[in-house]
Amino acid sequence: MLDMYTLRKEWQRYWVICLYVSIVAVISILIALSLQHLPDTQLNASLDGFIGFAGNAFIAILTTTFSAILVALTLGSAQFSPRIIRAFFREDKANQALFYIFLIGVALTSTTNSLDIHFGTWMYRSCSIYKILVAFFSYSLLTIIFPYFVFRIINSINAASITKRICSQTLSEIEKLYENDTAAIQQPRRKATIPPGVHPIASQQYGFLNDINFEKLSKLVRTDPDMQWYIVPIVGNFIAQHSPLLYSDKELDSQKQQLIRTCFDIHRFRSYNQDINFGVRQLVDIAIKAISPAVNDPTTALNCINYLGEILKGFVNRKEVAKKGKKFAHQQIHIREFNFDMLLDLSFDQIVQWGRNDHVVIRGVLETLTEVVTITRHAPKLFTIANSVRDMELFNSHTQRVDRFATAEFNAAIVHALRRFWEAIEAAVQRTHQPDELRQVTAQATVLLPLLRQQLATYKQQLL
Repeated sequence: MLDMYTLRKEWQRYWVICLYVSIVAVISILIALSLQHLPDTQLNASLDGFIGFAGNAFIAILTTTFSAILVALTLGSAQFSPRIIRAFFREDKANQALFYIFLIGVALTSTTNSLDIHFGTWMYRSCSIYKILVAFFSYSLLTIIFPYFVFRIINSINAASITKRICSQTLSEIEKLYENDTAAIQQPRRKATIPPGVHPIASQQYGFLNDINFEKLSKLVRTDPDMQWYIVPIVGNFIAQHSPLLYSDKELDSQKQQLIRTCFDIHRFRSYNQDINFGVRQLVDIAIKAISPAVNDPTTALNCINYLGEILKGFVNRKEVAKKGKKFAHQQIHIREFNFDMLLDLSFDQIVQWGRNDHVVIRGVLETLTEVVTITRHAPKLFTIANSVRDMELFNSHTQRVDRFATAEFNAAIVHALRRFWEAIEAAVQRTHQPDELRQVTAQATVLLPLLRQQLATYKQQLL
């Protein structure tokens, strides 16, 4: 049940919309009452005039609004990612629907306005009813749908909305592809090694691997149950012409090879379908552009880092064998699996490289990885995260201090973030069921934590 605080908060957000809807409703009632008393001839004349006005208004709206949209999207594409324009028009079904509704409005008003009624009484009244419906539809478009569309556009091209939508779609794909790993000890990673002497089936196209039709492929496999199949690319990889799509341990005739090629959908665009990397790649691109001197938007960069952390947290405790990979493993189809190491490298390697002199970016990455560590249950992934922070080379190898940033305050912030990270690692090692595999990580934490605490105390004294 809503309390008064929530009601007041919602009223402060939406009172303008409520007022606008009330005014439109009152005007609609007044128009309906005035039309009710008009004779048929005057009614048709009034409807023709309004429909003509609405048609001209729709054309003006389509011209000006969508020109402004394209300009805004082009600027957004230059600032964030060139995929924004395609995402706006293709992946947002609501925007597509609204665009087509306006086109329908133009078509209806154009055709209806050209009708010239010289029929009998029954047809005359039917056309009047038809014109009333068209006029009502046009009125609704102008007074309700168009304002909603404008506000939706403003929200859709906002950086915060773009990054959150990318994160949500990526997490949804992770949920669809991978099961939760509730085991205390992670199963050893299955390596899809390709044995010697196998026969390649090469691609005759080039582009991005958009999808693999495993169901169709499994039907082809069942025709020869003794044959082993090894799929080379991961969905989202670029496929060069004549590069191998799949290996088989028996040579196949050209007809069957062509049937197998049809199981691989190669497209000029990537999509979220089976492709976790696609969303991560977009967030990384936006973050790198945001921290560049030309854009200089650290807030957007931090938003991207936070959303990358959410994706890592959504993947870190999942089985690294996808549901489809597990399903088809017994059918002699060996799939190259995407894993946490790849995801971590793709998420932060380039951001750290381009933002290594920006203490805000580095601190954001460290804090995000600390949050990931706090929920990680398995030793191999803790080891990977610890090594990724070590590879940032934040310590000066000569002085064994963090002193690369411009001021003592910036260095102190990084030291504090590092201390929290290694403390989280220590706590995670204690709760894992594989402490022996983390001896190296424990040794690093044992050495680094006293140094970090001492250096943090020194910086605090300097800042007093």
